[in-house]
Amino acid sequence: MGSKRQRKTRRQEPLERSIQRDTHVMEDEQKRRKKQERREQQVEETLGERDMLNIKRLAKELNDEEGVDIDDEGYASKDESEDYDFDDTEAPEPGKKLDLGALVGAKLEEADVAMDIGTVSETVRELYIDLGRNVLAKYRSGKLPQAFHVLPQAKQWAELLTYTNPDGWSAQATCAVTSKLVSNLSDSHEGLRAFLREILLAKCISDINENKKLNHHYYQALRKALYKPKSFFRGVYLPLAMEEGNKKVALIIGSVVSNFSIPAKYSEAAMLALCNMNPNTTTVLLLRMLLQKRYALSPRTIAALVQYFGAAGDDRQPLVWQKSLLLFVQTSVGRMTEEQKRAVISTADRHKHGAITPLVKSTLSKTGAEMAEGEVDDL
Repeated sequence: MGSKRQRKTRRQEPLERSIQRDTHVMEDEQKRRKKQERREQQVEETLGERDMLNIKRLAKELNDEEGVDIDDEGYASKDESEDYDFDDTEAPEPGKKLDLGALVGAKLEEADVAMDIGTVSETVRELYIDLGRNVLAKYRSGKLPQAFHVLPQAKQWAELLTYTNPDGWSAQATCAVTSKLVSNLSDSHEGLRAFLREILLAKCISDINENKKLNHHYYQALRKALYKPKSFFRGVYLPLAMEEGNKKVALIIGSVVSNFSIPAKYSEAAMLALCNMNPNTTTVLLLRMLLQKRYALSPRTIAALVQYFGAAGDDRQPLVWQKSLLLFVQTSVGRMTEEQKRAVISTADRHKHGAITPLVKSTLSKTGAEMAEGEVDDL
């Protein structure tokens, strides 16, 4: 009993030291918060008096006409009892705030003052040029300016985005803008796919080629884009397959798919698209990353993969091709027809590999009972 008390006493921290430690932690936390508040204040002061007079006017109209209360953070809240009717969006949950940008965008459409090419006023143009030069180029953390709350809802948001000079954005700003657009644009929006392809993917490839690795904030931006899987595959994954000879880029960017969950229907659609492309190392590598997720593939996808591997020429195939073939057989042999199995065996015989080809044949020759007893081995 005495020894236990002694050990307990030794584990206790002196009261004076504990008070000092808590005091220092509180001071550090206060400093961090004050620093963040100063940074956010500097962002607001950067735009100053030139900060979108049209937005403020429309926000005031919304507040007066529709009974919307605008808070200090640029959000608007409405009575929970009212009905919401937004195109391509779900009704917000009770108590959830509405984005001011969505309301202002709806007001712009009602007033028929959408910003068409050539009709953007000089004030708005200078605003977004100033936003890119003084905010997004130096952005590290904190809230984006209020002008960005309206940007995704404007019909000419892509034109306004070019005024901010995306090439000069910091990595943190790229992540924040990607998160904003992904949250506000639908999965079938062509503009979102263009942004992911022309800006996000281009910046990721450039960063990898320059630094031999991907910046953490660019990786987080790719992860945010994955919340809209259809746009991600069409804007990032499939265009990446056309970048022949850049295996390192495919490994790094494609790892987002390997590390996070994706609905099977989108992954299968991507597999079908990859099977229709010209076979190369990058295509096979991206296909392998999808196969590693071990989906229960549909008959259509299995048929496309059998045809894809069978269409390989008589030249010697790389190791990643051999591993992908084995992985496909291991995960889908139970749903393959006898004709498909014979086609895969013929393909394996044409492209023999000392260690992998015997595994392919032995897996295809197993019965259903044998496969239920054994576990699938990873290569």
